[in-house]
Amino acid sequence: MASEIGKRIDEVIKIGIVPILKARGFRKKGRNFHKTVGEAVQVVNIQADRWNEGNAGRFTVNIGAYFRAVAEIAERWVVDGMPKEPECTVRYRLGMLMPEPGDKWWVLGKNTDDKHVAADVAEALNSYGLPRLERAGTRDGLRSLFAIEGPNLSFDPRSPIALEILDGNMEQAAALLRERLEEAQHNPGFVRQMTEWGGRHGLP
Repeated sequence: MASEIGKRIDEVIKIGIVPILKARGFRKKGRNFHKTVGEAVQVVNIQADRWNEGNAGRFTVNIGAYFRAVAEIAERWVVDGMPKEPECTVRYRLGMLMPEPGDKWWVLGKNTDDKHVAADVAEALNSYGLPRLERAGTRDGLRSLFAIEGPNLSFDPRSPIALEILDGNMEQAAALLRERLEEAQHNPGFVRQMTEWGGRHGLP
């Protein structure tokens, strides 16, 4: 049986998030939404705070794009079926994409207008989350996102290299691998793993 705060979060999802994502072809399962665009699977996840209790709490929104071909070469998170957000090739917390980046959580309290919260999260998703997912829907878009430096982007260090291998850009892949190894000289275990992985995929 759903908790009181769980029911409130589900209602916010129903009135704020479902209409936007349904109109764009996403399919809902629980608090996860998926859409296949070419090679990519776009993912939207609503995450409730583990400390929610009673009739009050908070939630956040995570988004990501999954490329199985990249995951296979990277030897990370090869998924049959619909991937979870943590398994995505690129991942974001929605709040990190907003004008004032931060770990944004939407609060449902005693005096909160839940319809206002629903409208606010819908606006954030529509304005900042979905455009980023659209950009992540192609290999070139994925490559451009890998080039972004900053705390708002999360990906496995093998993935940018795997993308170049996938596209047959072996010189660029080797150059990226060398950069990763140079940056990680303080971590011999990581250097060994990356070197062995690169060797399995034809990188010097």
